[in-house]
Amino acid sequence: MRVGADDAFTVNLYWKANRPLGVPYGFEVKLVDARGFIWSERETPRPRDWRFTPGTDRWPLDQYILDPYVITPLAGAPPGEYQLQVEVFSRYDLRSLGKLQFGTLAITTHSRRACEGAIASAVPGLQFVAFSQLQAAPGDDITVTTCWRGAPPPSIFNLKHDNTLFLDGNDRIVPDTKVEITDPKTVTCHQLSVRLPADLDTERYTWTLQVGNESFELGVLEVFAPARVTVAPPVGQRLDADLGPAALYGVDAPATLTPGDVLPLTLV
Repeated sequence: MRVGADDAFTVNLYWKANRPLGVPYGFEVKLVDARGFIWSERETPRPRDWRFTPGTDRWPLDQYILDPYVITPLAGAPPGEYQLQVEVFSRYDLRSLGKLQFGTLAITTHSRRACEGAIASAVPGLQFVAFSQLQAAPGDDITVTTCWRGAPPPSIFNLKHDNTLFLDGNDRIVPDTKVEITDPKTVTCHQLSVRLPADLDTERYTWTLQVGNESFELGVLEVFAPARVTVAPPVGQRLDADLGPAALYGVDAPATLTPGDVLPLTLV
């Protein structure tokens, strides 16, 4: 399937209950790239001719359910290949129950729509910048979205503090961004995942965008580091069990219990 970056399209899903469900489930259809970034608008309206269908808690076993969605690529979605993905979640607690990629879609033209929340910027061509969160803990992955009009994103986008460069999601100090833009009216977004080092201290860090020899401050990130224990505490039983990604140093548990007692168990 091929569409333009500014073209909405309809996806028809067909469901069939394998057993009486009795539980309300929800579905989300998204456009994702090979890195897992989402490139479709959050709102997925129904087509105009759609007729209401019952919720999953009332699905019959002998029928197929037509479930259509109108998908619109994000403003600035660059040309390239994407995957259609459906996610099932519980409506009780919004917990994800599974994802499935079920089709490939190619965006063939550049976008001309302004990015939502576009702002004036001192950076040439930069219209919009957004961060997935303003507060984080060491080790978190932060998604940074930038939107450019008529100019390619610069080659350097860093989170800096005291001249320390943080890593991106692929453990590169300076992520490369190569996007060709030939029409000054076109808009291109870029999404980058920046991984915070696990040994960061509690601090206010500054997002810095470097264009050539110039640096521009784009915002701040509050990092709150948890209290760390670097000396092993005393334990009732020393184990030193290698469990692959972690080692179970020891365990504290009472020696005796009576029926009905609660077992307090501390793992280190």
